[in-house]
Amino acid sequence: MELYAGGRSKKELVNIDTFVSDFKISFLTKEISEQALAWMKEFRSSYGVEINDILIAATAFSTNTAFISKNQKHYQFLSDLNLLEYPWSGV
Repeated sequence: MELYAGGRSKKELVNIDTFVSDFKISFLTKEISEQALAWMKEFRSSYGVEINDILIAATAFSTNTAFISKNQKHYQFLSDLNLLEYPWSGV
């Protein structure tokens, strides 16, 4: 949803649809929500983590999924994540 929030036109939304069609989409579960809440309580005041970033992190953590973000600093304090370096050179 964060990608869609950045879409400024119908054309950009169509481009986002095309881009994400190659990826598996994971939806929030109770487990993901509980993990996000625990991290929000622990890290909000010290790192200023935002809800969208913590939900993304909790989803990746709970589904054991590697992910990448241009905003590495939003996730670096969560050592259990499989956060890929940006820019990514892998295939």
